[in-house]
Amino acid sequence: MKKRGAVFANRVFLLSILCAQFLIYGFVILGVSDIMALHFITEVLLVLPGVVFLLMQRKSIRESIGVRKISVKQLLLLIPIAICIDKIAELFNLLSQLFTQNEVGGYMADLVVKYPFLIAFFVIAVEPAVCEELVYRGVVYQGYRRGRILTAALVSALLFGLMHMNLNQFVYAFVIGVLFALVNEAVGSIVPSVLIHVYINGRSVVLLYVVINFLKELHNKYIAAELAGDTKTMELLKELSDGLPIQSENWLEEYLNSGTGEVVTMLPYTIVTSVIAVIVLFFLVRALARISGREEHLKAIFRQKQTAPAASETVSGDENPVAGGVQAEEQVSGFYFVTPSLVIGVLICVVMMFL
Repeated sequence: MKKRGAVFANRVFLLSILCAQFLIYGFVILGVSDIMALHFITEVLLVLPGVVFLLMQRKSIRESIGVRKISVKQLLLLIPIAICIDKIAELFNLLSQLFTQNEVGGYMADLVVKYPFLIAFFVIAVEPAVCEELVYRGVVYQGYRRGRILTAALVSALLFGLMHMNLNQFVYAFVIGVLFALVNEAVGSIVPSVLIHVYINGRSVVLLYVVINFLKELHNKYIAAELAGDTKTMELLKELSDGLPIQSENWLEEYLNSGTGEVVTMLPYTIVTSVIAVIVLFFLVRALARISGREEHLKAIFRQKQTAPAASETVSGDENPVAGGVQAEEQVSGFYFVTPSLVIGVLICVVMMFL
């Protein structure tokens, strides 16, 4: 049964990759050139195979992908958990920039500059969180979860990282993918990873809007002061910009490129804050599992001889979880998740990543 679950998971992964990365060219050929529209369509295409898979199942959404309501206490604990995971992701983002380029910053800034905040927030933060979590912590993770849960967390996170098809995002997406799965297991629901995903993406959008609009205002005031010959105001504005090139016509482009040289400078501070975040996250997730009645279940995930959950058990399907779930006759060791669909999908992602 666990092999069958992995087969379905791998097929959804492969079809999601093919839809999101290749069918989108059809829309380009049809004349769709708006970058926000293409981003929106890409996420829809990404989730489409997962939706079709769910419609084909004779199970409820809760049973298929682990949807379960969360309490106010759980929700409040998710706030500091999201902050900690974001800090950890920031470290791995910086580390990846030591050997590869940040592929997201310029792209997001372009969307932020051209579109209203609410549209950008929905398309960059909300839509990807819902679509990607439904696929990778929903259909894919639940398919692998019929084997060993820790293996499911690692493999689904690996595919989540590869799906982004660039080395920079792969590094930190893999890390947060594992953390997302564990937080979901602590609650017994896919809802936490969706909310945390929205927070991480949304924080970036908000910060970009705030910083870019602030610099734009400084730039406009600087140009006005320059035309009026007000050198005192010009110097004051330079001080407020903290050395950023507000006097240049290409101030936005120069600002976006300015972060590359600061990686090494920011790294020591980020390492310290990330180590603190890891420690705090450990206790927060443990507390979350305790109030959810899943502390023993979470501990069992890291035991060597964890048994496989029953075929019908999802991340939210066990109200009184014991160890890793209901015992099954199958051995959970081995590469049960390796199928032709997985190999083809991974190869496509790796080739696209290095191209």
